[in-house]
Amino acid sequence: MEINSNGITESSLPLTEQLTEQQLRESLAFVAKAKNPKGTTVFSDLSRVTEQDMFAAVIHGQLKVKGTGLLNDFENKFVGLLPDLLKDNPTQGVFEAARRSFKSLRRAGTITKEAARIMRQETLGRSQFDSKRDELSIKNVTGKVGDTALRAVKTALSKFKKSVGATNEEFTAFKFLNATRRAESRAAKNDLKNAAPHS
Repeated sequence: MEINSNGITESSLPLTEQLTEQQLRESLAFVAKAKNPKGTTVFSDLSRVTEQDMFAAVIHGQLKVKGTGLLNDFENKFVGLLPDLLKDNPTQGVFEAARRSFKSLRRAGTITKEAARIMRQETLGRSQFDSKRDELSIKNVTGKVGDTALRAVKTALSKFKKSVGATNEEFTAFKFLNATRRAESRAAKNDLKNAAPHS
């Protein structure tokens, strides 16, 4: 598949190095607004964000850096998917909306498969707040005090600056975990559907 001139190829990566703190802050605000579109909460440095919020924001920010129509396509898809995905699975909704929105860009031929893999792997590592680097958590999963996946925006931005992309091993474990979760979710839905009384 040929990528159009506004698309993303491996040669234009890594985009995370070009992402400014202000752009990332704006992307985090976009994710917060998408999660609560009718909310009146003011987004500030004290607002709390999860690793999943950061993952979606880093993808969003990289598309913003690229400066093409990709950002609008991602935003529209993300905002459209998020409410149902959060209702369906509150613990994975933000990640799943970001994953599906980003995947739709690849399927549309605007990002090469290899560039998409590199971006996701880089984003996974750069979105980590806790020591569990092969998972995007929304709470403390290690049980260690202070090792939490929920941070204030100011701390999250600082962590992003100091972080690195995920290793191949971390990324492989992450993909396996999420594929397993999606399969379990589909199986549970099918069980409910099959258990429902037929009219």
